[in-house]
Amino acid sequence: MGEIRTARAYAKQARELTNTDFLFYPELVHLESHFAVIDGNYELAEEGFRFAAEREPEQEMFAHDLAKFLVGRNRAEEALAVVDDALARSKRPEALARLRNELTGGSG
Repeated sequence: MGEIRTARAYAKQARELTNTDFLFYPELVHLESHFAVIDGNYELAEEGFRFAAEREPEQEMFAHDLAKFLVGRNRAEEALAVVDDALARSKRPEALARLRNELTGGSG
């Protein structure tokens, strides 16, 4: 757990030293969202995952992680909408297509 504490501290410090115009700000928020999940702070986690996915829609990983988070919260229909939206503009759809297949049980 020491590594997680250290990573969390570095991410927090990096975010605090930047502003929202910083190139990697969405990545920092995305990382902190994973820490929020670990802490059980699901509202903050969702807020961060959504921020990153909306801020950088071309980053399939952000949509993928948001969708996986929503599935974990028993919100599969919302997750499917996130995946479908991301697939519509994705240049590398493989991971999203696999997730969509999981969500739909291989149909559609």
